[in-house]
Amino acid sequence: MLGGMRLRKRKMEIKVDVPIPYMPTKSKKTTWETPRDLFDSLWEEFGGFDLDPACEYGQYTADRIRKTGGQNYVETKHWERECPEGCYLDGLAQPWHGKVFLNPPYGRGEIEPWIEKAVREVSEGRAEKVVALLPARTGTKWFQRYVLEGAWKDDNYPDGYVNFCNPFTSLVRFLPGRLTFEGAKDCAPFPSVIVVWSK
Repeated sequence: MLGGMRLRKRKMEIKVDVPIPYMPTKSKKTTWETPRDLFDSLWEEFGGFDLDPACEYGQYTADRIRKTGGQNYVETKHWERECPEGCYLDGLAQPWHGKVFLNPPYGRGEIEPWIEKAVREVSEGRAEKVVALLPARTGTKWFQRYVLEGAWKDDNYPDGYVNFCNPFTSLVRFLPGRLTFEGAKDCAPFPSVIVVWSK
């Protein structure tokens, strides 16, 4: 009762005439092959790569890097035959060198060791630069620790660029929309970002 008035509960129905946008569902997949056009544009921007430590044999990135004299590492669980020239096992256990392209497995518990390794290889001087294609999971501990720590927006840069005071993160570029990864028929269920660590 409110001021002597009896209130009746009414059922309320809400109708919306606006179409519901497509929302991709959560995926159980943890490896996503880099789109060729994105890799080619990064190749041009950074002058090629010497290593892909997290690829699967036969992927476009692996083949292109090996054809130019570079190397790639593949996970032991994905390997069923002998490694060809320039291909070695287990990128987390091997030292990285030169300019590195990284598109690691994105699964929970799988991605952080790769990100930690990328920062360590640059900070210890083995890798000149690591250019990584990552899911833009800004709320995760690994993203805040290895990507956003010490970041601020710089008005002198175009939208999507962030400046850093931490000595190893040199570029963060959020990609517009959702990527359609190589071999996928739909776009990814997450946004993506390019992160560069260098000395």
